Amino acid sequence: MKKIFGLLIIIFFVASCSSNREAKIPEFSYDPLAGKLVYPIQVTNYGIAGFWRADPEFQFKKMEEAGLQIVRREITWRDIEKTPGNFDFSKYDQVVNLALSHRLKFLGILAYGNWWASEEGREFHSYDANFFPPDNLEDFGNYVTMTVSHFKGRIKMWEVWNEPNGGYRFWKSSLTGDPEKYGDLLKVAYTRVKKVCPECTVSYAGLFYHQEVIEGAPLYLEKSFEYHPDLGNYFDVMAYHPYPFYPPLAAPESDQFLETPIYDMNYNMLNILKINGYTKPLWITEVGWPTIYSLSLTDQANYLVRSFVLAYATGASMYLYFTFWDGDLSKALVPPEAKFGLFNYPYSTTDYESLAKPGWFAYKTVVKILGGKWTSGECNRVKFDPAGQYSLKFTSSTEEICVVWQLAGKNKLHFIGKSPDEVLDIYGNKKTTACISPSPLYLIWNKLDQK
Repeated sequence: MKKIFGLLIIIFFVASCSSNREAKIPEFSYDPLAGKLVYPIQVTNYGIAGFWRADPEFQFKKMEEAGLQIVRREITWRDIEKTPGNFDFSKYDQVVNLALSHRLKFLGILAYGNWWASEEGREFHSYDANFFPPDNLEDFGNYVTMTVSHFKGRIKMWEVWNEPNGGYRFWKSSLTGDPEKYGDLLKVAYTRVKKVCPECTVSYAGLFYHQEVIEGAPLYLEKSFEYHPDLGNYFDVMAYHPYPFYPPLAAPESDQFLETPIYDMNYNMLNILKINGYTKPLWITEVGWPTIYSLSLTDQANYLVRSFVLAYATGASMYLYFTFWDGDLSKALVPPEAKFGLFNYPYSTTDYESLAKPGWFAYKTVVKILGGKWTSGECNRVKFDPAGQYSLKFTSSTEEICVVWQLAGKNKLHFIGKSPDEVLDIYGNKKTTACISPSPLYLIWNKLDQK
């Protein structure tokens, strides 16, 4: 996205874009990714953040076929230590082993509270009682020790809690959670994990990014460092959830009312770590868009690919989409929560294959094309306007790939030098025209052909 001087040979791809007149090549004026691209980062650690609904065998099989690598799920304290000192892991052994049999790595979430471990929680006689943090952190530490010991060799990645800044839901009874007490809990958990499994990776809890009554991820993380200046010594990676403002219907690049583009979210999280003296990998352990209200199936597919590309290009080293299945919309208290899936809910059919949404095929394709490649900054083979168009490069020893799209409309692409050897749409279909639109294109140059 740099201004290009001098004489350029511009080669146009064959055919034309049908719906729009050919656009005037714009001036280079504004670069939304200036200073935010981070490379080289290898595109790896992609998968699914929620798979608890129907038929895990089908889900894991499809993930394996798609080349996905990771599944994420809570190993909940309330389920395995129903009474103090009595541990039963049978609920989770089968699903963990099943995931591993399909060559999937398991990211376990150490969460949440336990009704008997919190005086305040004991006043509740419902599911919510288990979202109160423990009065004695050593009770949580014992659960961590037993859980990590039990799954040692099978689970090597652990996330400590989930969205603790969403106190109204996951860290009761505070509306916005408690960054000081979370820091205390994280220190205990990290110490216990490393004592049992020094090679295991421990992640800070995935924080919900936006400030929506609750404290957003940047403020919560800043406060956790204020209370615990040494907290960076007690987690290996930083995890967060870059959803758009809830309900998440906005595009991943949106900077409109209340929205923050995903590349700014990445930058802000990494910068807070840097300011506090730490350099850590950044994991996106949940992100997604529900196919509800104004958001179409095609929108979901496009947003998934665009967020995936932007996430890695601007510093993330994990991308987990939420979720595999839709929920039952008729039973959902919050309708959007039931529609994030890449497969429709199986209301009355066992033909699960027919339930796949376009987003599933788009996810399979982006993983197939970009998996294992390295982020390489901006594409220098395409002339585009950085004010509304995106063109990012990924490379391997044999290929150079540019992923291009624009936020609205459709225009002819202009290449600098050699035209690509292949142009594919988000589903992997070959295209004979190269038109930039909100649906990304993969432009592929074969390096071996150029020798």
